Amino acid sequence: MTETFDVVAFLRRTDDVNQLMRQLSEQVSTRSMWQRLTTSCRKWQLVLLCLLHTDPRRIDSVPHIKAILHAILQQSESECPTPLRALIVRNRPSPDEVVPVSTLDDVAWSDTPFSTTRVACLCLYIADYPTLRRPDGCILHYFTLLQCANRRVYLNSSYASDYVCVSQCTRALSRRAFDAFCVAIDDPRRLEREVRAFFAAFFIPRLLVQTRVEHETERDHQMQPLDARIESEIQVYTRNRYKIAVGQLSQYSHHIQDIACSLDHASCG
Repeated sequence: MTETFDVVAFLRRTDDVNQLMRQLSEQVSTRSMWQRLTTSCRKWQLVLLCLLHTDPRRIDSVPHIKAILHAILQQSESECPTPLRALIVRNRPSPDEVVPVSTLDDVAWSDTPFSTTRVACLCLYIADYPTLRRPDGCILHYFTLLQCANRRVYLNSSYASDYVCVSQCTRALSRRAFDAFCVAIDDPRRLEREVRAFFAAFFIPRLLVQTRVEHETERDHQMQPLDARIESEIQVYTRNRYKIAVGQLSQYSHHIQDIACSLDHASCG
């Protein structure tokens, strides 16, 4: 393991990262747009995992990143019931793939091959999903935690829905804030203020929300004032009839590393 790749510094090169995503956007379109509630966050988490398992000397090589994505998507698009297909295409991971998280101490960190930064793939999901029949799956939002060598933790998130769109951003995360959010999302009607505060700080920072008009059916939403659109999105969580929880996609990073290793033995360390 080397300290050759400063992950947080790279992610804060927002223009460069957004340009990379534009170049990869066609490659990682994994779901139909009518199932678009979590498309952007899922796509970005997939790309981020690929970047974390790429030699920093090739981090700007779009063909190399596309090769990893192509191999991943080939597996996920197979009709066979694989973990990657469940996560990327169906948005319905098996119960043993999602581990409930109540505090930061519950998070299991995975090493990355080119940095001392460790990663954890998290999500907001409908906790009773094994018995739930929803065509758009059970995960409402995908996000990623990064733990640096100095033990500081950062939350990275990209967000897109019918109401709001936020490009990927990375914010320092305190144990207190994360633990309080885990408690609040379990009872969002009673602890709505805490849910709103966390969304404003990490998922939907008001100053970063973009106008997004892509489909005829979305224009009514986009004509709403910004605050109204943010309010509509937060109510997806605070007024939801399902039980929502924080969970960890426990094997996701390992699945990606296995594929990256098979394509480039140097990434196996």
